[in-house]
Amino acid sequence: SSMTITILHHLKDPLNRCLLIVLADSELDEKDCSETLLHYGTRKKIELTSNCLAAFVDFECEHTPRAFGLGGPKNVSE
Repeated sequence: SSMTITILHHLKDPLNRCLLIVLADSELDEKDCSETLLHYGTRKKIELTSNCLAAFVDFECEHTPRAFGLGGPKNVSE
């Protein structure tokens, strides 16, 4: 398909969970989201917006954010 998908946000919380916001220029479905985010880890939940042009994907991180070329904080003080 010629769908353009933008991965907008990457958040990491203390439970090693991530949330990505996926934006598309045509209607998404859960399969699109799953395929797009295949390498990010185990998806816990995919929530599509009512117009299906965006999705919120909650998943467990199995790799560090840097593995995706997403700049994470270099130094984290706990």
